[in-house]
Amino acid sequence: MPEGTSLYVRHITKKRHGTPRQFARLCERNGLRWIALAALWQDVRKDGRPYSKMINSIDTIAKYGAALEDQGIEVYTWGYPWQDREESFVERMVAASPTRRILLDPELGANPTRSGSGAGKAKANDHATKLVTLFADAADCPISLGLSTYGSGWRLKWFPLLAFTRALVDRFGGRTFIGGQTYTVGEDAVDASIADMVTVIGKAGGAVQRYDETLANGCQVVPNFGTYARYSSGPKKGDVRRKTGNELRAHLFGFINEGEPVDAMIGWAENFMTEATWDALHEFAGLIDRGACEL
Repeated sequence: MPEGTSLYVRHITKKRHGTPRQFARLCERNGLRWIALAALWQDVRKDGRPYSKMINSIDTIAKYGAALEDQGIEVYTWGYPWQDREESFVERMVAASPTRRILLDPELGANPTRSGSGAGKAKANDHATKLVTLFADAADCPISLGLSTYGSGWRLKWFPLLAFTRALVDRFGGRTFIGGQTYTVGEDAVDASIADMVTVIGKAGGAVQRYDETLANGCQVVPNFGTYARYSSGPKKGDVRRKTGNELRAHLFGFINEGEPVDAMIGWAENFMTEATWDALHEFAGLIDRGACEL
């Protein structure tokens, strides 16, 4: 199960990330304990025909993944699944995952209709159940299957978070986790999102699990932090920018939750990182590793 700090990694290039060994050493020096490499983005054309856009090739994931594992950093692969293409998604993700640790990021394709009831919501629930079941029944079944979604996913009636969590607890209990994407919000919203994830685990018949526990129906809470911010005013209002080092520090400490301690966190994303935010993440990584998120 995940422990400590992590980052999502999108399209990898030697120019931006260095060699596999250089990138792995950068991550290790800054305290990352696990990492998620992008493997697949499923989407739909305007005319309804499906297509897949690769984020990283299987070869790239294998090379950088091996270097990261050599540095003691656990590697997950992550991707965006889409309705009606569950089989192809599972096939590609399993093939792209050298460590058999997979992270789902399904908010774009889980319910494209945004229907909160009726056939649209029923299809979204079926998609969630089918996707998890296919992973569980795969010949090379993942050893860990997690899910990342909207920070308020429990409150979005159209998103099948409960269906996903039920399937994960049922088929991957003890080796699964869920987390909300709380990228640009304050501490109150972070706490509310963590509480929502605890609620949905209970509704799904699961129990909140710490990283070092093994529960038959266990599900870990792994919140998502943001390495970017949004312009609050001016001509760029709403556009994204890199957080400053102090902004990231303040944001990270908002995840120290007295009511529900967290053992692992993942940030979106590595492409927004600067020297200052690497320093801030490094400092916080040392604290969470020593259990500061239980204070």
